[in-house]
Amino acid sequence: MQQRELLVYADGLGSYDNDRLEQELHRVRRQFLADPSAYHRLKLALLLMTRGTSITNDAAARSLLSAYVRHDSDAEDPMALRPLAQYLLLTLQSRNSVNNALATERDKNADLQEKIQKVTKVVGDSQAAGHAH
Repeated sequence: MQQRELLVYADGLGSYDNDRLEQELHRVRRQFLADPSAYHRLKLALLLMTRGTSITNDAAARSLLSAYVRHDSDAEDPMALRPLAQYLLLTLQSRNSVNNALATERDKNADLQEKIQKVTKVVGDSQAAGHAH
């Protein structure tokens, strides 16, 4: 039941503007500090995973989820939220891999653009020198 609540909550976050997300972050952090249960931990992680916002913090979400997934005791997980936490952790790892691949491609593209500009300049300079003769 709580897994479903968390997923519905995460789905609804997409309609929040940045101000509302900031308010929600403060509210959920207070809840987590008052009651660091699995439910509040995952709720905070989901909020921090919200893409393209001022509150997105994958590292903090990963830390919350990793600490939870590492616990061995099922008694610590009475609501059986561990599979959801593991899925969210895999999602973050996948997102990180994609972001790293995109950064590598951007770097390669920038290098190629720089080389093209150098070649264009050399060709332009040699054509100008040829016209001067």
